[in-house]
Amino acid sequence: MRTLLILILTVIIIACEVPKNENQSKIFDSWSLISIGGGFFQPEEFNIGDIIWVFETNELLVVYINISLSNNSKVPLHNDGVYDYILNDGSLTIKGVDYSYYFVDKLLVLTDDPAADGPIIKFSIYPD
Repeated sequence: MRTLLILILTVIIIACEVPKNENQSKIFDSWSLISIGGGFFQPEEFNIGDIIWVFETNELLVVYINISLSNNSKVPLHNDGVYDYILNDGSLTIKGVDYSYYFVDKLLVLTDDPAADGPIIKFSIYPD
């Protein structure tokens, strides 16, 4: 009887568990880079639509740069283009750089070891 109860509880817990890929599916959208900060560099802020990243489900990232960036800009991708990316649970690799990612309210946040002065990059959903 006790074994049966444990088995039933285990099945219920597994059935009610939130899928691990729920955050992954949120990333497949158009995002407007709004700020990059962290470390010892001057934070940069951008207007909606200045820099757009579109995460496609086929592991392609389409980037649109609609402003001029200075040579000192910390924006990781300075040119329009299509880039490969690798998406894992909670991590994202773009051009060999590993970022942690998470969502705060309606923002996508990418970080690259901020404890060691790496960047914190924030995106807002881009209204298509």
